[in-house]
Amino acid sequence: MADPLSSDAARLLAEVHAARGLVRRKIEVDRREQAETAVPISASALWAHVRRAPQAPVSFEIERALRTNPAVARKYRTMLACIAVVSAPEAIAAASGEISQRRIGPVTITIDEQIDAARLILISGLQPPMPGVIEVLLGERSLRLALPEPIGETIVLAVDPAVADIMELMEMLRDPRAEIFLIPTRPLE
Repeated sequence: MADPLSSDAARLLAEVHAARGLVRRKIEVDRREQAETAVPISASALWAHVRRAPQAPVSFEIERALRTNPAVARKYRTMLACIAVVSAPEAIAAASGEISQRRIGPVTITIDEQIDAARLILISGLQPPMPGVIEVLLGERSLRLALPEPIGETIVLAVDPAVADIMELMEMLRDPRAEIFLIPTRPLE
């Protein structure tokens, strides 16, 4: 006579095995459907998206591909890094949590928040070619802004709480996971 505990265990094992097979088939079907419905992004279209001006319209197909296709997102980041004056995949922060200063090669980005003074974002230590655009990527969020002309080797951005893009830039720069690309104006023309 069979032990009832072992028959229950065998039945449970069979159910787990069947469920695993169903899940695998569902994953295969989903992958095939995604591959069939995915719009292929050409290298030239992606390059045009990399070189776009800060306020230029964006392609929704490319934006969707950047969020859903890791290979397209990797190509995009590689292309950005190729034209960037400096870039950092993410900050090397000594402390966890928000940061107020980041070093990217010779360039330092500082968020200066003095209580009685205006809040500023300072990008210092710049060398020619001077960046004209900053792009920050953080998870599925991305922000591309035109930068003002540098004063010497420093770009100064006044942080105005009424300007949503500047506030978002400041928030994203504080996150150590944010990827930063300083792009010269010339490649965008």
